[in-house]
Amino acid sequence: MVIAYAAAAMSSLTRISCTETGFRDENHLQAKAGTTYLFQVTDDAYDAASTDTASLWIRASAPISNLSPATASSVSVPSTVTGSIAKVDNNWYEPYAGMCGDGFATLLGTRWYEYVATGTTGVRVDLRDSYYDADAVVWASDGSVPTSVLTCPAQQRGDGGATGFYEKTNAYADFAVEPGKTYFIQVGGWNFSVGDYVMKLSTYQLPLLTQMPTPKITGTAQVGSTLTVNPGTWDEGTTLTYQWMRGNGSYIFGAKGTTYTVGAADVGTQITVAVSATKPGYSPARKTSAPTAVVVKGTLSGATPTITGTTKVGYTLTARAGTWAPAPVALSYQWSRNGVAISGATSSTYKLTSSDKGKRITVKVTGTKTGYTTLAKTSAATATIG
Repeated sequence: MVIAYAAAAMSSLTRISCTETGFRDENHLQAKAGTTYLFQVTDDAYDAASTDTASLWIRASAPISNLSPATASSVSVPSTVTGSIAKVDNNWYEPYAGMCGDGFATLLGTRWYEYVATGTTGVRVDLRDSYYDADAVVWASDGSVPTSVLTCPAQQRGDGGATGFYEKTNAYADFAVEPGKTYFIQVGGWNFSVGDYVMKLSTYQLPLLTQMPTPKITGTAQVGSTLTVNPGTWDEGTTLTYQWMRGNGSYIFGAKGTTYTVGAADVGTQITVAVSATKPGYSPARKTSAPTAVVVKGTLSGATPTITGTTKVGYTLTARAGTWAPAPVALSYQWSRNGVAISGATSSTYKLTSSDKGKRITVKVTGTKTGYTTLAKTSAATATIG
């Protein structure tokens, strides 16, 4: 067994590549210039004796391209792409049998491709002519980074989430695209399979839905406000799902309903919503709304504070802030005499001193909340301090 780590303290070592000879005879690491790596070598037999030996050979090869979304190779449709994962990182422990249905699919060595759609159509990723058990995951993106899994080949699953049987006839995946949108295709190996692959990209002949309206957003683009999507009228029998996005298309986690409450993280961005439609026998469709106005900060509401207590030197005055919304709101205080701030008087109470005699006291309460405009309210002045 050979395991590679990026050099670090023992407690902070992160495994970046691993293999066992029972599955692959070689381990591969895409090394970066100037980086130090550690290699752990051991006999991978479960009944190994203390006298058994293990050997390590290290040799270099040409760098491999498109190993991450940032270096993805651009592809067009239709086209045929050939490649190999025979010498790509094979850290199969993370996860042991990762596949599309598990969420983030870290396949056994992966190469990345980027496709920018030029029209509304269906695209097929076909790996059935590959020389090994190739697998793939298709990702939606924000234009530069994959954001969510769209689809993957319908391979079988085993008991308890383990790997099932690979069916070459199932080694393809279909997905719907929108013009101008960027999609990523991650190609790797099913289970422990590695080798050369052939990926054919084409449009597929499923009818499009007849009615595919562009959704519209209603509501105010302000923190605390609720936005609502009107999906329009789609074909009868169509199932609709929703995904709210901010900025240049970054998915908002958990925002999958017909309404969305604008949050502090949205300030300065624009909000859109994508409506995805499916209907048996038809091409899936996805339409994205026009963006809202730029989200502005929300507005706080607060009561005018009041002052209670005896207005004589030596007595303590108390500020009553009243109700502020939306809760919770952080409140701060500043006491003043005859309109001039009193140094250090910043709590909700203030003990009158001789400097206050003959003066009138006020208190200003300031409310702050992330994503909201700061609000300040000043009380009426007390009677003249005696």
